[in-house]
Amino acid sequence: SAMELVELDIVDIISSDYVPHSLLHAAVFIAQRTGKPLYETMRLVTSNPAAAIGLGGDRGSLEVGKRADLLTMHVITEQGHDSVPVIQSVFVKGRRVA
Repeated sequence: SAMELVELDIVDIISSDYVPHSLLHAAVFIAQRTGKPLYETMRLVTSNPAAAIGLGGDRGSLEVGKRADLLTMHVITEQGHDSVPVIQSVFVKGRRVA
């Protein structure tokens, strides 16, 4: 399974064509299941894919000179259930759009 590959630390990128919100869920799920910090698992859906397709120069991480596309979220965790990320705001090029 894909989770087995993640646990072996041989997954660099997670992507989705049709269900983009699943990427956020995947990063949270992987952090929960592996015990890795969320900032590490988020790289699978942010900076790693951006770098792989040549967009790492201005996207994928928060750094001076980059686009400043980001979202804020909180994670709902109930005992016995997987954690669920809830998006609170979305910023594109540093401007709040949602």
